[in-house]
Amino acid sequence: MLVKPQVIFWYKIFCGVMAVVYLLLFLGGIFLISGGAQDEEIFINGIVFCLLGPPFFIAFGLGLMWDEKPWHWIYGLVLICLTLTSCCCFPVSIPLLIYWLKPETKSYFDRQTEN
Repeated sequence: MLVKPQVIFWYKIFCGVMAVVYLLLFLGGIFLISGGAQDEEIFINGIVFCLLGPPFFIAFGLGLMWDEKPWHWIYGLVLICLTLTSCCCFPVSIPLLIYWLKPETKSYFDRQTEN
């Protein structure tokens, strides 16, 4: 039996934090829409926030719960790479990506490794 790599623990924390961020994004969108702002741009931003928040909240929430299937490694890789689109997430997502791509993590998820 393989020992669970430490990166899995940090990945779960990462998914939890990102799920909370997207929940707050959704709530911020509701606030912008319901604020009765005169500015049309703020209203449109609120709609965009409300549309983007729930799917990403669900995606990162599922990443928080799932574990040990071979395709979960790919799912985690996609979630980590999604956060690479924001430079604010670089300090967390780059080290997480480096450890996620290590052979020990791939072996834990029963992925084939080259060697």
